Formats: sequence, structure tokens, C-alpha cells
Amino acid sequence: MKIAGAWAGAVALVLFSVACKSTDAVAPETCSNASLHGLFAVASQGQTGPGVHFALLGVSNFDGRGNISTTSTTSTNGVFTTASAVAETYQINADCTGTIMSASNPLNVIADVVVTEGGLGLIGLSVSNLFNVGVDYEAIEGTCSKATLNGTYTLEQGDGIARPNAVHAIGEETFDGNGNETEHANTVRNAVASVFDEKGTYTLASDCTGTETDNANVNFANVVAVHSGHEVFGLSLLAGASETIHLVHNP
Repeated sequence: MKIAGAWAGAVALVLFSVACKSTDAVAPETCSNASLHGLFAVASQGQTGPGVHFALLGVSNFDGRGNISTTSTTSTNGVFTTASAVAETYQINADCTGTIMSASNPLNVIADVVVTEGGLGLIGLSVSNLFNVGVDYEAIEGTCSKATLNGTYTLEQGDGIARPNAVHAIGEETFDGNGNETEHANTVRNAVASVFDEKGTYTLASDCTGTETDNANVNFANVVAVHSGHEVFGLSLLAGASETIHLVHNP
């Protein structure tokens, strides 16, 4: 009887411990402006008006107090522009939803957003009139070098909208950690499918921004490595393109 009683007590203790852990596991995450702090890659794509195709890649600095400063390259119908230190503000609620606003007019809400990955990511949708644009922020963790990109990545590239001469591709890209890369992809342009194979080079600075250059020595993309090189966001620089690039490291 004493043994049975001891076992019953042990089982009760285990069940109590599991119940407590289960309660902890499902506790809702709470957020604030402080949830976003440091450098993030920002990638955005969509339409800013009828027939106006838009893609953006840059780096945003969140100060943890509601202020953002972004430097970016933008393609609007294949015409490229750069902007430095563009100021915006943000407000994150306890339920991890929030907004991004114009710094000059806080009443001008640019996007509705949701904090992800415990503050390592932020996804959003533009709410500006006539805009149909999604945005993704992912944390830049630590410093980078060419060695940060090493191994094979799944590749996805496209402008998200069917239009003449737009390229859509899915495949693999392999980096050697020393500035050389190879790409193998299935592509579709103007409803014509083909297979694409190419070798090129890449750079990656300590701030995790870089470039990709093809075998003709043409700089064809800007890139930003995030999550310690696990993912890469890119923007095609080819004339007339409004295409984003997304690479995810294969297990």
C-alpha cells in the first residue's frame, strides 16, 4: 500500500509538472515597440497602382522605440532608384499586431504588420490607396562575410505578377563560401519554359549586404543575408525587371 501511495504521489507530481509546462507553452506572446530592435532586411513587392509594378530591397534599422530608418533600392516598372535614411515610425501592440506610419505624418498609416519569430521578423501589407504591396522584414543577426553563404539554397525568383517578359524561376543556388556560386533553375518567361544553368560570383560585406555577378561580369542582383545566412533576400537589377529573389538554405 505504501508503494502504491508513493507511485500515486509521483504520478500526480508528474502530471502537475506537465500541466504547468503545457500552460507555459501555450501562453500568448506579448509584444511592444521594443520587440523590434536592430537591423532588418526589408523586401517588398506588388503594385503601387494599375499597371505599376514595384519591388524593393533594403535594410531597415528599428530603434526599439518606434522609429525606423531605411536605405533601399526600388524598381518601379524596371526603373531603379535608391533612397537613404528614409524615416518612418511604428507602433506594436501587445498582441504583436501593429502599424508603420509616415514619420512626417503619424496619421498616415503605410502598412499593417504582425511581429513574427519573437521579434526576428515582421510581415505586413500596405494599406495605402491603390497599393497592393506586401512587405517582409527579417533580422540581420551578427556580421557577415563571403563564408556566411556556404552550401545549397532553394531559389525562388519572380515579380509576383504575370506581365510580358517577367521571369519566374525555381531551382537551387550553391555558394562555396569563397565568392563563387552556381545556379540551376527551371524558368518561365512569356509562357515559355526553359532550364537555366550559370556560374557567377558574389560579394557579402560585414553588414550582410552584397551583390551577385554573372559569368559575363554583369552585376545582376543586390542581396541581403539574414538569420546568420540561413536566408537571403535579393532584388534583380536587370533592365526592366521588378523581380525579387528569395533563397533558403537546404537542411
